[in-house]
Amino acid sequence: MKSIAAILLAVALITGCASSGSSSLPEPFPEVEGGRSLHGQTYMKNPGIPDAAEIHHIFFAAYSRSRVKMLGGEDLETITLNLIDLRARLGDEAFATALAKEHPAVIYAVGGHLNPDAQNPAFPSTAKLIAENPRYHLELDQAAIEFGS
Repeated sequence: MKSIAAILLAVALITGCASSGSSSLPEPFPEVEGGRSLHGQTYMKNPGIPDAAEIHHIFFAAYSRSRVKMLGGEDLETITLNLIDLRARLGDEAFATALAKEHPAVIYAVGGHLNPDAQNPAFPSTAKLIAENPRYHLELDQAAIEFGS
């Protein structure tokens, strides 16, 4: 019985399927060689409050980085800091409202990049949204499992 469960988990990890049973994930932005990297796409262009299109782009760039099976250092830290900055600029309610419009896999990825700050009690709406969202097994998760991080 344990071996069947292990095989099913391995298949889910290999295919990148959500634990909720949905296998339809949005196609990520490509990592462009010599172009603007995914972590660079999470920077806010201007001071102040970004518009809805830029907020979506930031969230989706973070998700897209989660679809790359490579552990990182500075790039992942940059994404985390940029998401924390976005949440601070928007405020908890606006950040959670904007994030709730995204595909559940994007919500999961943003929560993963915010972790452990995803459950910050100063941002209860965001913490609740992330906690109640389905879990996914994305490529970045696979890398963490395989390389023991």
